[in-house]
Amino acid sequence: SCFDELGLETISESFADRAYENDGSLRERKHDDALITDPIKAANQARDLTNGFVMSVDGSRVKIDAQTICIHSDTPNAVALASAVKETIQ
Repeated sequence: SCFDELGLETISESFADRAYENDGSLRERKHDDALITDPIKAANQARDLTNGFVMSVDGSRVKIDAQTICIHSDTPNAVALASAVKETIQ
């Protein structure tokens, strides 16, 4: 990648507040289940991400290289999500 050519290290971002597809991609926001707004679900997903996987929308276990975990500030209930995630992964 261009980052490698410049000698820059990249960090893999993952999301506690977004649903994932079987191929590890994010579920498109046009789907009703694309956002995770329940603090317990977000915390469970963050725990899974720290263990190197995520459960996809159909329940498949998908390997994920998560070096960071993001919660979007515009996700409904974002503060509660962040609190639950912090409590779970610390």
